Amino acid sequence: MRNILKLACVLFCIVGLVPNLMGCNKSTMTRDEFKAKITYGMSRQAVIDAVGTPDHTAESRDGSTFFYNNIFDPISGRAGSAFVNFDKKGMDARVSFAN
Repeated sequence: MRNILKLACVLFCIVGLVPNLMGCNKSTMTRDEFKAKITYGMSRQAVIDAVGTPDHTAESRDGSTFFYNNIFDPISGRAGSAFVNFDKKGMDARVSFAN
């Protein structure tokens, strides 16, 4: 039951349904600004130092993911989310976005 609640909180936070309740009220950065601060191969700590503490994290067998909300997409005019994926060693940061 606890894992289901965690998953629900993550999903609500990602889609922005309860941003203030979930602590997802960071200042908005554009996708380009966010991506410019992260380079491939960065460690988890280096990413935190570059763009701040993630709104949520997730661990899996294959590695880990940091979730950042309120990343502005100038093309759509909407704030979305950024995902930073790491390998099992916590290295090789790769960025992707969703609205």
